[in-house]
Amino acid sequence: MGEKEEVIDNEFDPIIWDERGNTRLQDLPVTMIQDSLDLLKKFSIKKNPLWINLGIDNDDAVIEEYCTRLLHILKDCCSIAAISIDTGKLLGLALCKIMSIDEYDWTLWKIMPTESKKLEKIFTLQYDIIKTSDLNKGTCFHCFDLCVSDEIEEENFEEVLLKQAYEASKSLKTDVFSYTCFTKEEASKAVAANMHLSKDINYAFYTDSVGERIFKDIEKEPNAYLFIRSTPKLQDISKLYSLNKKFSKS
Repeated sequence: MGEKEEVIDNEFDPIIWDERGNTRLQDLPVTMIQDSLDLLKKFSIKKNPLWINLGIDNDDAVIEEYCTRLLHILKDCCSIAAISIDTGKLLGLALCKIMSIDEYDWTLWKIMPTESKKLEKIFTLQYDIIKTSDLNKGTCFHCFDLCVSDEIEEENFEEVLLKQAYEASKSLKTDVFSYTCFTKEEASKAVAANMHLSKDINYAFYTDSVGERIFKDIEKEPNAYLFIRSTPKLQDISKLYSLNKKFSKS
């Protein structure tokens, strides 16, 4: 018999949970998000620290269900990002999962740094992104970003989604609402929603082929378009232009 694998007992805050019925699906440390994403690419999990850490048996059915769940969490969602003005570092991130396309029903999945406190629900006007001391010192701005995969074909989906998302961004008192799209047709929907193409701000959340949300330089993505619309909190969008170089270096 081989040696028994050590189960690492770490203290960490819960960072992924399902707000439907306040049922927490899984506790997961921030440092292991990448481990989870790696599992979506390959199922070589016997030595993976994620499963060792969580004490999960090597049950193929359980593993497959977890990977499928994680993939759905990270695809087709919008984000609220708190971004440091000084360093461009991501201070906090909340993901809102689009659960029901037909009814435009939203369910919130949250991923945050371990030092952050649990946030309230989104789209219920209970959410306040400035919840922790680090985010309450005027050292960051808050961007509400929407990114939808090209698999969605429902008629008028973008129009309804953009309207809902912008209203939500105002309710959440974020500084700017942004929409990351990847086709000219999607871009035309953004224009119709009174958004304009950003030529000075080149950051974006990008969803890759396995559903990973990446904070990156949009200029390196030739097929990506970033549209922005300032919210009442930030009437002068030019205030964000000076942050551009810092984002590019992050």
